[in-house]
Amino acid sequence: MTPSPAGGNGNDFDLKRAVNEELKARDGVVDYEITESSPEHVLVEVTEKTNDGGSREGLYRIQHEPRPDGTDNIHWEFLGPVADEESE
Repeated sequence: MTPSPAGGNGNDFDLKRAVNEELKARDGVVDYEITESSPEHVLVEVTEKTNDGGSREGLYRIQHEPRPDGTDNIHWEFLGPVADEESE
């Protein structure tokens, strides 16, 4: 659980802003694009550095669950690699 960047939980929580802040602070993130956003979840394509110096693209779903104690649970789920447009 993390404290809300918006100063509370529930309706005043800005999940998109929280995701932007987390990805900007995360080591290894080269680029990202939020592809879908709602108050409850965000889908984001993330380009990350790999250990061999290359990069990989992955799709994540981030969900927000407000807690009664004033904290916010933010759950990150890796959905898999981003499909190449050529292979679709």
